[in-house]
Amino acid sequence: MYSMLHSLKQRELDIPAGFVHIPFSHEMSLHSKNPSLSYEEMEKAVRIMITQLK
Repeated sequence: MYSMLHSLKQRELDIPAGFVHIPFSHEMSLHSKNPSLSYEEMEKAVRIMITQLK
């Protein structure tokens, strides 16, 4: 991620870049205490993030 941001800055490119950590799904965290989201919640969150790239 840092390499990509550095490269974009060096080349003076105005391209949005970032890192998004997607949590476990409910199914993935059945046997653990990891925080999780449903697939529907994850999709909604990613769609909101994409709309903010303007």
